[in-house]
Amino acid sequence: MDAEERRKEILHQLSLTGQETMENLAIMFGVSTRTIFRDVEHLSMNHRIRCVRGRHGGGVLYEGRRIILSQKHYQLLERLSKGLSEQDTETMKDIMDALALRGA
Repeated sequence: MDAEERRKEILHQLSLTGQETMENLAIMFGVSTRTIFRDVEHLSMNHRIRCVRGRHGGGVLYEGRRIILSQKHYQLLERLSKGLSEQDTETMKDIMDALALRGA
């Protein structure tokens, strides 16, 4: 997983939970807490997330709009993606990732 993919997944995780520790994110993605800190710094330029201090290496708060669609909506978007060109399919995936869509 490259840095951009990891950052998308970090953002998705935060959109689901609202907050997470640096240590947990580091374990989830198999990287150091310093790497997570750099990722969060990068993400905070375009997203409403911020670092907070704490006993266990601190944490990250997501202050953006949390959007989670229903399983039915997610499945529809997946079905619609199958009829798209390769480039449009990739764009649809980016949109779904940006909206933090996951089937519940």
